Amino acid sequence: MTNPPHEAHLPSSVDSPEWRVSRRQRLLSIQNKIIVPYLSITLLVAGVGTYIVTRLVAGSLQERLSNQLVESGRVAADSIVRSETQHLETLRLMTFSSGVDPAIQEKDTVFLEAVINSLADNAGIPAAAVLDSNGNVIAARGSLAGGQFNFQEWESVQNVLNQQQDERGDKFGEMLLEDTPVPLFTISAPVYSSEEPLESPAGIIIVATPLSDLLPTIKREALADVIFYDMNGKIASTTFILGDNDRGSMELTSEIIKSELELLTTQEQSSALAVQVNDRTYQGIYVPLNVRGETFGL
Repeated sequence: MTNPPHEAHLPSSVDSPEWRVSRRQRLLSIQNKIIVPYLSITLLVAGVGTYIVTRLVAGSLQERLSNQLVESGRVAADSIVRSETQHLETLRLMTFSSGVDPAIQEKDTVFLEAVINSLADNAGIPAAAVLDSNGNVIAARGSLAGGQFNFQEWESVQNVLNQQQDERGDKFGEMLLEDTPVPLFTISAPVYSSEEPLESPAGIIIVATPLSDLLPTIKREALADVIFYDMNGKIASTTFILGDNDRGSMELTSEIIKSELELLTTQEQSSALAVQVNDRTYQGIYVPLNVRGETFGL
């Protein structure tokens, strides 16, 4: 009978706890030498990559926001220009309509109201008025009716009454932002007699749109909220819903208005600024508020 093979046994010294601890230490030491450097490099690369990606993403988002602000500023300014063009086209139709000049001289209110209502409705212009050669109202519609305005005090009306002209012609625009019942965008034009066109104007026709009617269109086109500041830094109108505290904190000074306007004569747009509205932070830029080449605010 063959004896069973002897089982292999490690020397008792190898089985000792001391040997097992030493072997474990060596394995850990080898693992540490391999893993720790690679882990450190991996963490370093991941950290640098995260930092770079974060900076790129944040920079890209800020750049996109800045570009959007600049574009919104251009669109808002262009929207005012389009409104000006529309008002001028409607004024030309009104002033050259047959029978308008004799109706002004005869103070034919019914005929004049029919003319300005039909043409203004067709152009989507809410307010209009017809004045005689002394600046007295003959016919009016919309916010220009009701006797709440003294048209003779308007600079644009005075320019027409005094037969002034500039490089843009004999029509004058105005943004009525200060001390006015309703902030208005308005343009005035003379009506000359068809028989004696070189004489003093037979009267004046005014077309106007309240800023509250302009703002929704500007906001929709510019994809941004809008604030109209007058030359004293007061808020004339805005698409924001503001409480008294917010309005007061967002108003500017006349010095800031003048400073920003001077700055905008030397560069295309202002730097971005932070605006706090209803506990939310917005970024914005200043854009000159120009009508017929004249600046009325920001």
